[in-house]
This record gives sequence, structure tokens and C-alpha cells, in this order.
Amino acid sequence: MDSIIAKQIIVKIQKDLIEKGIEVDTMTKDLTDFRNIMLEEKRPRLVKIARLIMEHIDENAGFFLGIPTEAPYVDEDSSEEEVAAEEEFTPELEELEDEAEGVESLQYLLSLIEKHEMAANYDEIGLYATAMKDF
Repeated sequence: MDSIIAKQIIVKIQKDLIEKGIEVDTMTKDLTDFRNIMLEEKRPRLVKIARLIMEHIDENAGFFLGIPTEAPYVDEDSSEEEVAAEEEFTPELEELEDEAEGVESLQYLLSLIEKHEMAANYDEIGLYATAMKDF
């Protein structure tokens, strides 16, 4: 993300989430502005995730997807079964009923967007996109 304005929009959305929670109209406007900048920068995944977030919060009056599950921790002392479980692990996002947990998850997603250049973050953004389409 090259635009300083786009970064400022993400920071504003994060601040608004902390102070006010999810305000659909305000967030939709900010995400639309962010999306338009990402269109100019030719960043299709960020364009898509902004649209999906807008659609999700508009249709559900909140954000109801959890933070992705993490792979089990393995180290040199881990058993073969634990290592195999980690290798076969597929992260998932659970559907939430509690809006407060959704705000936390949306904050996490926005932090991924802010640092989308990192491969792991880029992959998790894709995971959120899939979960929002399937919601």
C-alpha cells in the first residue's frame, strides 16, 4: 500500500472501532474511500477485501467472523503425531454471535491489511475473504 491516505484511513477505522464499535455508515464510507485508492494502486486483493468487509457489515449490521485459528506449536521435543497435525493443519474462522469478538477480529483483519506485504498476512486476508463469501 503506497498511499499515505490509505494508511490513514485504516488507522481511522481502527480508532473508530475502539472508540465507537462498528458504525456501518461511517465504516462503509471509509472503506469505500480506501477501496478507491486500492483500485488506483491496482491491488486487487485489497480492493476485494474492502468490498467484502463492506458487504458483510452492511448485511449483518456487524462483523461476525472470528480470528483464524492458529496451527499447533511444534518444536524439536514434539512427537511425530504433533508434527503431523501441524503439517495437516488448516486455519479456520468460526462464525461469532458476540459483536465484541467481531470488533476484535475486524481490528485484527485491519492490522493484516495494514501490513499486507507480509506473505502470512496476505494469506490470512485471503482466508477472511473466503470466510466472508461463505458466510
